[in-house]
Amino acid sequence: MIHAPSLDESDGPAGPGGRDAATAADPAARRRRWLRAGFVALLILPAVQMVLPVVKDPKLEGVESPLPPLSWSVAAWSDGSLAAALDVRVRRAIGFRPVSVRLVNQARLAWHDPRCTLDNGEVFIGKQNWLFGRPYLDPYTNPARRLTDEDLRGFVRELRSLQDRLADRGTTFVLAISPSKCELYPEYLPDDVVEARRRNDCRRDYDAFVELLAEEGVRVVDGPAIFRRLKSTHGEHLFSRTGVHWSYHGCLLFWRELLSVVNAASGLGIPIPEIVAVTHDRARHADHDLGKMVNAFVPPGGRPVMTYPVVRVDPLPPEQRPGFLFVGSSFCWTLMDALYVSGSGRDVDLFYYNRTHYRGPDGAAPLEPGERFPRHRVCSLEAEAPDWRRALLEKDVVVLEMLEFMLPQKGWGFCRPALGALEQLADVPARRPPLARIAGVRDDASSVR
Repeated sequence: MIHAPSLDESDGPAGPGGRDAATAADPAARRRRWLRAGFVALLILPAVQMVLPVVKDPKLEGVESPLPPLSWSVAAWSDGSLAAALDVRVRRAIGFRPVSVRLVNQARLAWHDPRCTLDNGEVFIGKQNWLFGRPYLDPYTNPARRLTDEDLRGFVRELRSLQDRLADRGTTFVLAISPSKCELYPEYLPDDVVEARRRNDCRRDYDAFVELLAEEGVRVVDGPAIFRRLKSTHGEHLFSRTGVHWSYHGCLLFWRELLSVVNAASGLGIPIPEIVAVTHDRARHADHDLGKMVNAFVPPGGRPVMTYPVVRVDPLPPEQRPGFLFVGSSFCWTLMDALYVSGSGRDVDLFYYNRTHYRGPDGAAPLEPGERFPRHRVCSLEAEAPDWRRALLEKDVVVLEMLEFMLPQKGWGFCRPALGALEQLADVPARRPPLARIAGVRDDASSVR
């Protein structure tokens, strides 16, 4: 006869040593309790971190789209724009968001997703884990002309007029065209991207532009042409596998070419740095910017080993170094690094995309290649006008940098305001004697459009 245990025998008394004690001693029950507690903590901790940050969240790399404005109106509430703006703010502010983004991107990399995104920024993974930025891929796959010959010629004549007006005040103007990683290393692009370029290949704005520059006598350092020539000897070290900009080594080679052009035009005699050796190290700073923008714990392929030049130069005394104004894109940061590496200048300013004014340290000691110089934000050029007297008349060299596929930006809109400022400053005495203009080319200032 089978004896069925009573309820009291099965469950035991509620007191000490009874059912509760048995449950507490049960490993499965303890695991369930810990799982429930962990699940509740996962729900609560992000909110706690959002209100009372107890752990410093690591910063996400890249550029996020601006937060939409909040409008506390009945119309905004009824059309849903207020809810959408609040939703974006909460998602940006939620605790541990950077860790969550990195976890998701790491999972996507594990499943070989060809791109990892941070809002409106995209990093594409090419062959052998070469990384490319979306803003550079789009014009590569669709290189069709965006400017007419008339537009290009009008812009080139503006450049020539600015070059001549600055030369009259003793200031050297140089146009610097920076190269595209996609154009230089198409062998590492995904096959579908190369096929799209093959279907759409045509004469680009850049091709017509460089011809007009030569025709009108604009002083230019043609980065794409220089890098195509150097690729046979420097291989994959002109751009880092995980970088979007030219490498520190490639930029220093470009800087040497630019100094030669400046010296030939101005007679300033700036010592040109000599590369006596190279060291090998893991990619630093700008050489790994795309790798950081992947926003994963381990970027694809890790950090590559890059070459960093050992430089020998006998710089001018600080008080004799020329002043520089750079106007251009993020390629100017490494260009200015090269300036400080070689001790080439002082009193250095940057009009970043002609939107923000930055100033470099004055009289700083030369850096080592791959180091970054300290920078100071002066003001927004969209909120206040620049000090044109300092920017144009008190500089020895003005460098306008442009990307080879960003010609429709027409020099970031710098030329016409600069020409207008020079007109207004015509009565201010020049600090230096005029420079000789390029011979054999007519002055077309009157035809600037």
